[in-house]
Amino acid sequence: MLCGVGANNGIHQSNTLFFEKYRGWRGVLIEPTLHNYLMCRQNRSPKNKFFCNACTSFTYDQKFVEIIYSNLMSVPVGLETDIRDPLGHANEGKKFLQEFEENVSFGAVAKTLNQILLDAEAPKLIDFLSLDVEGAEIEVLKGINHEKFKFKYMCIENRSFDRLNEYMVSHGYYHIDTLSHWDYLFGLKE
Repeated sequence: MLCGVGANNGIHQSNTLFFEKYRGWRGVLIEPTLHNYLMCRQNRSPKNKFFCNACTSFTYDQKFVEIIYSNLMSVPVGLETDIRDPLGHANEGKKFLQEFEENVSFGAVAKTLNQILLDAEAPKLIDFLSLDVEGAEIEVLKGINHEKFKFKYMCIENRSFDRLNEYMVSHGYYHIDTLSHWDYLFGLKE
């Protein structure tokens, strides 16, 4: 089973599409931007379960998460994040916008990844998690009961490796490889 948080349209820069297309895996795909969520539903197998939410920690107490839309570089505001200037980040992402799109701020319904996995009736051991939420990765990880759900492998985009690695090690994972400047592969310790 796979899980993609920040699934975008299900194709562009997808770390889960390969496993669906060539391995027959299915799972949970989460995208907070409505039109990308709808495109993801159209582009991916209907055997997946789709959620239009912004994932948060257990301590986040608001109904919505403000997000500045910038397609692949849409950024949450008001969450624990490693992006110091969300508006500047979103402005950099204008290069990913189609000519009819623009940076806009909207509210996405907040939900923990733990609750989404429960709603999806996910197994306790998930093969692969792809986590790419433009700086709020640790916030999302803090919304998982790590005793209830475990992941064999996680590919996480993050700008603060030391902080991420410390969190992951404390929850039973180890760093396998650095895949790119911001992408890290972690595995579950046996």
